[in-house]
Amino acid sequence: MKRHRERNPESTGRERARLSAKIGKDRPFAFCSVRRFAAEDSSSSLLRRMLRYHRQTYEHTIRVAGYAWELAAELGLPPAERDVVLRSALLHDIGKLEVPLAVLDKPGSLLPEEWDAMRSHCRRGDALIRLAESVGPVDSEMIVYHHENVDGSGYYGVPGAMLNVRVKLLRVVDSFDAMTVDRGYNRPRTREEALAELTRCRGRLYDPDVTDAFSRIVYRAG
Repeated sequence: MKRHRERNPESTGRERARLSAKIGKDRPFAFCSVRRFAAEDSSSSLLRRMLRYHRQTYEHTIRVAGYAWELAAELGLPPAERDVVLRSALLHDIGKLEVPLAVLDKPGSLLPEEWDAMRSHCRRGDALIRLAESVGPVDSEMIVYHHENVDGSGYYGVPGAMLNVRVKLLRVVDSFDAMTVDRGYNRPRTREEALAELTRCRGRLYDPDVTDAFSRIVYRAG
């Protein structure tokens, strides 16, 4: 895990406390708090760049970070680790700053060279974070490996046994958001359809325990 000196820890600590108090109780409030955290956190300069460059990706990271925070709590991760999960989830797609907009917004299938550009966002994101100044603690494995599957069939072929739980939880919530949001080229699935797909791929793409924990969160929210 790569750690950086954190800026304004009192502010981020207050925001984490507000989020923690609302876990599983008020998702709109939680997402609003994630948005404020993103604006005040040490990672905010990178996130502002993403907001200007590709708003759809920025909004995706806000939602994913909210889900990731909830799931980290459901899995019993301690507060300091949930902080790392939250910030890393916010930054997981930051490498798309270096992916051409024509690729990010392409409505049809990507050409091989376009897929190469898209897949590069994981390692590019890690490099951007390493170059950034005063970014708080980030799990670089979450940035690089969030498209890995537990059966080893992901971007880089890293098997589940070599992935930490933070990477596995990000894989689940990233997929859930991608399935349930209208991205222009895919019909958004309902919550039930998305959970059914996660369950269908449980043990192949997604860690079973993490998938089950996320299902509990979604159904509990009603």
